[in-house]
Amino acid sequence: MTFSDLPEALAWLDAHIDFESAMPTRRSIPSLDRMRALAELLGDPHAAYPVVHITGTNGKGSTAAMTTSLLVAMGLTVGTYTSPNLSRVNERIARNGEPIDDESFVEVLDSLARIEGFMDEPPTRFELLTAAALAQSVPTVGTANLISVRLLSADSGQPMPNLKVGLYGDTGGKPLPITFLGDLYEVDITGQVTLRVGDITTPTSHATDFTACTSLNLPPFDIKQIQAKGISPHNKCSKRTHPAAPGELVIFIRRTHWWERWRDTD
Repeated sequence: MTFSDLPEALAWLDAHIDFESAMPTRRSIPSLDRMRALAELLGDPHAAYPVVHITGTNGKGSTAAMTTSLLVAMGLTVGTYTSPNLSRVNERIARNGEPIDDESFVEVLDSLARIEGFMDEPPTRFELLTAAALAQSVPTVGTANLISVRLLSADSGQPMPNLKVGLYGDTGGKPLPITFLGDLYEVDITGQVTLRVGDITTPTSHATDFTACTSLNLPPFDIKQIQAKGISPHNKCSKRTHPAAPGELVIFIRRTHWWERWRDTD
């Protein structure tokens, strides 16, 4: 690692030109060329997730905070980038409303320091912070080998948490391990290529069955597609829809009717 601690990393960051504290002495045409080059060296991380861009004169910070809270309440993982900061520069880069911790900040600045030499022109301090925020907001499901499954009621559209769900990969008949994260079902897909949704019931002695509102002929879901864009298959039970974030599979479900149970056991 290039930096041993956060003060060293911030010293490197602060050594770059800072147009927030001092305007340039020579007027030049504003350009995104450096920012585009920096983002390209990082693999264009901003293309991996949807973005809400808030502009205006006053109230941007409050609007960003409210938007973050609303999206987090929906069960989404939200990266937020704001400027300027009040006390610490870490405040500018947040995940689910929490500023980036010192260790993660050092890591992302270290990665920027390593690629800066490949640029034709050194970036500004603000451009580096922007690149750090873009990189830090990339969903981690790919590296953590986790994806999120969101079960929603086809009738109300509300989340259906705490159900017993059978999620299966392509390397055996055992269900994949699941952990609960709010309304989401986090599933470990290590070594898997596809994902299939099996039985869904309530975890009680008198279990209630649920049916996934997807086509009977729907093939198993491709995990790479879930990680890259998210998947929300057509809801055949109602007109309700819900977009899927990268790393997320959205499934509408409803209670299984008695005649469907009879048909399945016939």
